[in-house]
Amino acid sequence: TLRVGATKGQATALPVLFEHNTSVDCGIGNLARYLARPRGRTAHLLVLGGLQRPDALTVRSNVFARTSGAFLTLCVDRSFALDGNLCWFPKDSGLSNRIALMRCKCRGADGRFPEYAASKKEFDRFRVDLGFANAGEFGDPDFVYAHRKDYRLRTRGETFGARGMPGVDEDQCVSSGRPYDMEYLRSRLWAAEADGRGEFVMEAWAKYNSKLDPGGPYAFANVEAAGPVRLRIRALDGRDLGAATVRPARAPAKVVSRNGAEMTIEVAGPCKFAVETDDVTKCGALMVFVNSPVAPPEDGPKVKRFGPGIHRVPGGLVRLGDGETLYLEKGAVLQSAVSARGRDIRICGLGVIDVSHYPHTWGSEGRQYSLVHLTHCRDVMVEGVTIRGSYHWTIYPEASDGVTIRNVKICGDRCNNDDGIDVSNARDVLIDDCFIRTQDDCLAVKGINTRNGPCERLAVTNCVLWADFARIVAVGHESNASHMSDLLFADCDVLHFTRPVFIVQPCDGMAISNVVFRDVRVHLDGRTGAEHVFNFQPISGFSKEKKFGSVSDIEVFDVAFEGQRRKLTANIKGQASNPVRNMSVRRVTMNGEPLAKEGFTVGPHAENVIVEP
Repeated sequence: TLRVGATKGQATALPVLFEHNTSVDCGIGNLARYLARPRGRTAHLLVLGGLQRPDALTVRSNVFARTSGAFLTLCVDRSFALDGNLCWFPKDSGLSNRIALMRCKCRGADGRFPEYAASKKEFDRFRVDLGFANAGEFGDPDFVYAHRKDYRLRTRGETFGARGMPGVDEDQCVSSGRPYDMEYLRSRLWAAEADGRGEFVMEAWAKYNSKLDPGGPYAFANVEAAGPVRLRIRALDGRDLGAATVRPARAPAKVVSRNGAEMTIEVAGPCKFAVETDDVTKCGALMVFVNSPVAPPEDGPKVKRFGPGIHRVPGGLVRLGDGETLYLEKGAVLQSAVSARGRDIRICGLGVIDVSHYPHTWGSEGRQYSLVHLTHCRDVMVEGVTIRGSYHWTIYPEASDGVTIRNVKICGDRCNNDDGIDVSNARDVLIDDCFIRTQDDCLAVKGINTRNGPCERLAVTNCVLWADFARIVAVGHESNASHMSDLLFADCDVLHFTRPVFIVQPCDGMAISNVVFRDVRVHLDGRTGAEHVFNFQPISGFSKEKKFGSVSDIEVFDVAFEGQRRKLTANIKGQASNPVRNMSVRRVTMNGEPLAKEGFTVGPHAENVIVEP
């Protein structure tokens, strides 16, 4: 980041003061592949020889966070002041601890320059040898006044770093000497205008699954409109949009003109839809999200606001507590995970949370397992934001009561285990008007810890769902809860699926009851093969105790499959010790015709099961 010292053998006579600066991500590029690869002997601060005066160098009250090389490389043979700095190597930084903490070549009594390697023991030795008293790896530093764009870190009653954080304020510079550049996020496939106004179309990425599902880039655009809006979209790769399709079919979006690689769509109001040109491989789609205008919260000490531009915070984690709000303006890109714990918390705005540069393993080894973690919360709202490229579970309400997730757009599918919304041991949860595309399950209801209570009163309504590899809705599997009950999945559109649309599969002796699936429209794409569209049965495969759960009081009705005809089957069966009870399946159709009753496997051990497709 900064090189200080003599040039061509000339001594530096003037004193050097390096104070209250913040340096982050030295030697680290924007792409994930650079995170795990050191790039030479980089350092936040490199001080060479030639300093003549005893007080020639003072380094204090700085933040040095994350580096692909060393925090400091000091090659001086005079005394200097090096105290009160925060050399922060957070456990959730995304870099492994094999990377050197310090390289300090200060001439010792024996005339040699000792070097300090990458270990906690060596770091402690460095502090003792050089009086580096007030620095180290602090467990949980926090921002001073985030709502004022003051991103200094405070811990143990002291403040470190500069008022502006590189990469947080868009006019700040990073270690390359340039601002973070939004252009690398722009889609190379699509461009869009809304009522003649250019919109930023952002690229996302889908994982390879097979020759019929090869993955690759796709794109999304957020449009803000209170009423009708006219969209003009263009395929930058020259694809002919003459046969491009808007899905779901019920979206209030009408194609009014097509001209080669361009098309115009009139949208009646806020909605979510995909423009697709390939129904077999699902490659290169454009997701369009038309949003109602969002009123910003009033500034205050409990509001963490991010304006247009790319923002990074040290450690890659924003923490929210009682009464706090995280607000992302349209055009803001927060490259950070989010952790919320407390009451009356809000995450809102039309900005983007993007962690596509984090490796898939970022959530392991003690780091935050999920991207947006809502733990032990009461009355929390997540609204309006778009989430790009999660590294693991995307939104994880855990041990919480009163959770609302509305108008959230999840553009995932870049890696395994990227479940869209995993509700675990939570109660009174509403998921409404969301778009979810994932590699793993779009929606899952889990029990992770029995001590955190049951899962009760969950409603998923008016959502658009797309799972490239796993299930649309999975209830059960992880079943460490006393029970799951009163779950509603209604008025949703499924754009693509590969494995069962709905599964209810409890284990560990847990009971699942009072579950309703209704008014669901499912698109059948061009791939062939037989699928269990519903799979309701107790299992023991995910069980810690190898015990089956129980299933009762399940309703499925008004489910319409539309598109290319294929063989669809359903599976409903219990165990001798745990039969399936009180289930009804009614009005399930394919292209308007009742689904063949022969496709339903009922039993053994199924009691009072009614199938009337």
